[in-house]
Amino acid sequence: MFQHRPLKGKKGLNETERVCHEKKHKLMIIFVFLLLGVLAARTVYEKKAAKSDNERLIMVFGDSLTYGYGDEKGSGYIDALQTKLNQKHKDEVFRYKNEGIYGLESSGILKQLSDVRISERLDEADYVLVFIGTNDLINSNGGDVNPLRSERIAAGKKVFNENLDTILELVKAENSYAPILLLRLYNPYPDEQKYERIFDQ
Repeated sequence: MFQHRPLKGKKGLNETERVCHEKKHKLMIIFVFLLLGVLAARTVYEKKAAKSDNERLIMVFGDSLTYGYGDEKGSGYIDALQTKLNQKHKDEVFRYKNEGIYGLESSGILKQLSDVRISERLDEADYVLVFIGTNDLINSNGGDVNPLRSERIAAGKKVFNENLDTILELVKAENSYAPILLLRLYNPYPDEQKYERIFDQ
């Protein structure tokens, strides 16, 4: 769940990479859409006075992909997800608060959660979506993925997992009823199997 950003030695996406990027983008929207659809039908909501009875707030944390990188409109997958949810659930109104930041690592989300303003918004959320880790992986490897440095990546993974556990604990402490959705890491090089294995781990 790292955020994708241009890496050393890469001068943007070629046509094949762009198509792969768009396909992954669409698949991610579909996956989250279906999952939230199931949760919407099963979750019992604790109503908040600050929201109308049919309003559903999705609190989103992440890096550049969440922020909107790679989307022509600059709104990212969250805007498309909101549109699909509102089209399917006519009796509910889904809105989101996007806390995505370009280049963010898991440690950055920990800092965000210490912000009183964010914690107050989090308390009103019906769902929490976390898409983070890509930048942790890339930066732990030295800022690029070529060459791959297994020992550095292993050390970075340990720190990332610790941060992620703390993130989940803090979110649950602030909002115990909202389902938390975690998205897997995004691989910016889907055609290169050696990278795919690392991101899958």
